[in-house]
Amino acid sequence: DTTLVVYMGLTNVQKISDELIKAGLAGDTPAAAIHRGTTPEHRTITTTLEKLPGCVKQAELKAPTLLVIGRVVDLAKKLSWHVPVHGCDREAIG
Repeated sequence: DTTLVVYMGLTNVQKISDELIKAGLAGDTPAAAIHRGTTPEHRTITTTLEKLPGCVKQAELKAPTLLVIGRVVDLAKKLSWHVPVHGCDREAIG
């Protein structure tokens, strides 16, 4: 039940995924890539560890992107913490 957070790991995402699986972490472990978190350009993809490199490539994510690996990723949709900027602006204005 460990959570791994990898900063600046985007260019090595394939190696990170391969090595973690080789070391015994299940390929179906939840994983996420968070691009420009907490900014208006925020994008998040959620997948599994084994599919993470392909999904990152398909989504054409670039730095800065944070990788999160572990069961905590399953909470992303449940918590739905990211509020779009326009929603915040509308609330702030009244």
